[in-house]
Amino acid sequence: MRILWALKEEGSLRYRLIRNKVTGITDMMLSQSLRELTECGLTIRRQFQEIPPRVEYEITAAGRELLPIFEKIVEWEKTFRPLLEEQKKASAESGND
Repeated sequence: MRILWALKEEGSLRYRLIRNKVTGITDMMLSQSLRELTECGLTIRRQFQEIPPRVEYEITAAGRELLPIFEKIVEWEKTFRPLLEEQKKASAESGND
């Protein structure tokens, strides 16, 4: 989700720039995630025949269709997190884990 968000904001990005925008992700996980997003049709991988080699990633129309859904999930989380944390705390205090 964070990778698609980074691509949404910038359009086409090189791997290094994606890595800088998506903090806290390892190179191995980022590479794997980009590969999976490309295989699923949510990103496009463009390799340019230049020296040094250049690869850029871009979000597809299908990927863009998911963004409003992600926005709703984030909105839901912001709305309900305090309530869920209260319920969790009350449950822990009553011994009903």
